[in-house]
Amino acid sequence: MPRIAALCSVLSFFYLSYFLPLHAPSGYARQYCVTITLIACLISYTTNRFGQSLLRKIEGRSFHARGQYTKDLSLLNGNRHDTRRRRQSEAPEYVANEPSKYAWVIIVVILSLRWEIFAWLSYMQRCSSPGVGSFVGLLLLTHHVITADIQKDDGDDDDMDDPWRSIFDELRDWLSTGRIRLIGGMVSSALFCTGTFLALNQVTRSSYICLSGSDMPVITVIWQIIALFLDAYVAVAAWRLLVWKDSMQGRIQTSILIAGVAATIIFTFGFLKAQSWTQYTHFQGMSLLTLLLDGAVLAVMLICSMIWTCDASPLLPVNVVTIITGVAASSSHLIHSGDWLHLSASDALLLLWIVIPAAIAFVHFLTVKIFVVVRQASFTALFAMLLLAASVFSVFRHAPIYNERHPINDLMWEASHKQSSWRMRATTSLTHETAVRFYKETHKGRIPPPGFREWFKFAAQSAVIDDFTQLDIDLEPFWGISPQELRRRVDLAIEQPSVAKVTIEKGKASWSVADANTATILTLDHLISQINNFSTHLPDMTIPINLDRMPRVLPEAAEIWAKVDVHQHLTADSVRWAHRNACLHRGQPLSQSYYESPAELCVDCEKRHSQQHLFGSHAWLQSLELCSQPDLLDLHDFFISERTHPTITQLLPIFSAAKTDMFSDILIPLTPPQQTSETQKTFRERSSDLFWRSGMNLSALPPKAFRGGHKSRLLHLLNEPAAHDMTTMITRTKQKEVQYRYEKMATSHASWLVPTNVKAWLTPKAGCQGLGCQFVPEAWTAEPADVTDHYATQHTLLLDETDGPSDLTLGALQADTVPFISTIFRTWYTGRIWPWVHFVPIDPRYQALHSTLAYFAGKGEVKPSDGPGQADGASIAREGSHWALKALDLKSQQIYLFRALLEWARLVSDDRDHSA
Repeated sequence: MPRIAALCSVLSFFYLSYFLPLHAPSGYARQYCVTITLIACLISYTTNRFGQSLLRKIEGRSFHARGQYTKDLSLLNGNRHDTRRRRQSEAPEYVANEPSKYAWVIIVVILSLRWEIFAWLSYMQRCSSPGVGSFVGLLLLTHHVITADIQKDDGDDDDMDDPWRSIFDELRDWLSTGRIRLIGGMVSSALFCTGTFLALNQVTRSSYICLSGSDMPVITVIWQIIALFLDAYVAVAAWRLLVWKDSMQGRIQTSILIAGVAATIIFTFGFLKAQSWTQYTHFQGMSLLTLLLDGAVLAVMLICSMIWTCDASPLLPVNVVTIITGVAASSSHLIHSGDWLHLSASDALLLLWIVIPAAIAFVHFLTVKIFVVVRQASFTALFAMLLLAASVFSVFRHAPIYNERHPINDLMWEASHKQSSWRMRATTSLTHETAVRFYKETHKGRIPPPGFREWFKFAAQSAVIDDFTQLDIDLEPFWGISPQELRRRVDLAIEQPSVAKVTIEKGKASWSVADANTATILTLDHLISQINNFSTHLPDMTIPINLDRMPRVLPEAAEIWAKVDVHQHLTADSVRWAHRNACLHRGQPLSQSYYESPAELCVDCEKRHSQQHLFGSHAWLQSLELCSQPDLLDLHDFFISERTHPTITQLLPIFSAAKTDMFSDILIPLTPPQQTSETQKTFRERSSDLFWRSGMNLSALPPKAFRGGHKSRLLHLLNEPAAHDMTTMITRTKQKEVQYRYEKMATSHASWLVPTNVKAWLTPKAGCQGLGCQFVPEAWTAEPADVTDHYATQHTLLLDETDGPSDLTLGALQADTVPFISTIFRTWYTGRIWPWVHFVPIDPRYQALHSTLAYFAGKGEVKPSDGPGQADGASIAREGSHWALKALDLKSQQIYLFRALLEWARLVSDDRDHSA
């Protein structure tokens, strides 16, 4: 039975370690953990109350009375031969002294304190060191060495009188003494704990910022060490308390009491810090089934770990988990070696050579008879074979090497071919009849809307005439709502703040809005002038226009695909989980996971649209699917900053300029014409710096946005990276043949190798009270730049604003410059531009920013030897400008808008089913 308990303890521990951070909603971790703890207590109580026959069987097989623990309990095994040599050759017993009457109260208080430290460290994880908990087992063993009662070994009289005894016999006997075994176990424990710590630290950090001033990284590490000692104390104190209980039921009752009271205190303390009872008890995003499952697993771990620990001591469970964690982490690094994250297999192999021999020595020094369910000899053989297999495997794992051609050159070639194929499909229809047939094929037999013939004449000679995929996606949810209900929702949408009413009546378009400013008037006048070019072909209709840059409509999942009438406003804190809930119901990849480690690079989040660490040529649209990238909810200002106007959770028809994944706004061209470059310099005559300027309102910037926002991270990465920050770059080898390879280097050196002019102007400069006002380095700041300054260099960086994509994107695409675009937003033209053909894509995590810019403008070891970068950059600038003037010009915007309004007119028409 102890073997089964040990196996269940290990499995349940690793299940909760992996899934609990994914299941616990962001901002509701306290409520989630308290809830599953109370569920676990309820399940444990039920088992204790109605499973007495099973408990008696367990008690009969493995229960130790307290006298055995004080007199005959070895470190890890209670059954020993009662001989002097046996006693002296085994490690001394771990004595469970009788606990005080109020020991459980002390344990509850420390557990509550430990939770608060855990919650604070979770918030400060960007400054913490992963894997510090690996040393709990070493602390327990150190405590045992200090407190163990070592009996003096007087030796065997017959052996002492043996004239043939040698110094080696004496050395063997000395090494077999209890104290030496403990010291050997302590040394081996120190080795595998250190190996596990190093393995857990071999993670790739994201660009999340640890502020050296306000975040106090040294204090964070000190709190981690304090938490380490608290964990060790709780393990020993709880073990002593439990082993002095006279029955298995008594032990379970004590465990339930400690866990239940601690959970109640933790919940109460969290409530006292909350702003309201409703806010604190609203478990947004929690699944009942997941709660029950996690609670049941926690109950299994609670009971089984109690059985296992009481059968041996706290040393064995803690050190077993540490060993398995170290071996698993090191093996994972070895398996993944050869990619850009794990360049060297030897590093992971070295960790295995530290952990495995130390683990084998540990079980032999401390006479561990059973390692979970495996006997000592089998454990030694299995780990030795694993080490041998890992050594052989590492010989065949190497980081990628590119011969002759830089990988970006290959990406450009692949993207060019794919874009050529798409352009052929997008301009298939040369006649109206062909366009109708193509429309039916791509719309499941649905015929085009009334007025399609006039639209086709209007769109003749257009660069894109058959591909309106984004429009189809935007309108699809509204086909599930009746025309009468749609018209009612239009009226409801117009009542929302910052929503204008555009009316088309008798072939003329006009607008009205409650509060108009200069920017609003400019946008609406431009839109009306566009519509009036074809308004005579449109029926009467009313269109709600979003005047806010930020998208507005984020329906609950049931509202997207069913006829549910829900109206609710969301604040910034709730938008993240409304977004996640919509992902869950649409069944998107990884949508059931929430990434709770923004300080660590989420590899699974970026690999779907990446080739190694570069942006792939195939996955521009995939990179905008945020359901598979939950880490971006912590790495972009859009999901962190407060909203100008609350997000709407009812499926209202609102037309907007941009949106992120899961928002249901209908995208149309709303941007007024932009000023482009007036420089007379040729592309090669301009500066090669990557240029970017933007404003940052420090007073309104939340602390989380200052640490994880996309602007702050960029400024920190390129202007003042931390000394320990590392970046992977593609460098040129020093061989005669042209070869490129990945190499890790200090981020400060990587930033020196690429020319950048990336700054922000800060507001307000006087009277600023925000966090950023105190800690923004001077290296980040500059004066505001003119619009044309962004087009005066060879490379311009187009970063999202807090509430939408950069206003300069269309202008940069039309200008003779290389746009470096980093965005999470979709626009009406998103599907028309191609990465590595019309622009250079940059992941919002910036993991490949240095390597990408180095190809086009790098120096030193990161500059391509044959110098194709500048020529390829000029090619992208030229091709992007040529395409933007053909497919993104005012005429193309009118064509898209005409098509969108025809489709919308049919949706709100009473005879739409007949016309479809």
